[in-house]
Amino acid sequence: MREYQRKYYERNKEKAQAYYAKNKDKISARSREYYSKHRENAEHKEEVSRRGKEYYQKHKEKRAAWRSAYRARKSHNGGNYTATEWEELLMRYDYTCLRCGRDDVKMTVDHVIPLDQGGTNSIGNIQCLCFSCNSAKGAKYADYRYL
Repeated sequence: MREYQRKYYERNKEKAQAYYAKNKDKISARSREYYSKHRENAEHKEEVSRRGKEYYQKHKEKRAAWRSAYRARKSHNGGNYTATEWEELLMRYDYTCLRCGRDDVKMTVDHVIPLDQGGTNSIGNIQCLCFSCNSAKGAKYADYRYL
């Protein structure tokens, strides 16, 4: 819907701007009235925000997958992986960092070919590294899966 509205606005930009200029006071009054009637929504927003934070704390792997997919979409590289695929990858490597061999720390998603360099966000381009090794690798190509 937002995409449709954006395209409509682009096609009718002058018309929309003229309407707004002509009816600015009426639009502002309508907005003030709406927000005064719906102030209780602020409490609802806080509750929704709290529940969202709790959900993300319980499902950190899903959130990491979503963030990574967002970055890939933003860079137009394509590819996608699920939290289940990530979990299977971790199990395949026994929850061990492929660079240093540690298994006592949390593993992070590392793109073998970084998204900045054209790598995809598919599970085939992902390896599990600890935070320290992932940070040390940075945005360089390094494949530790087959060493």
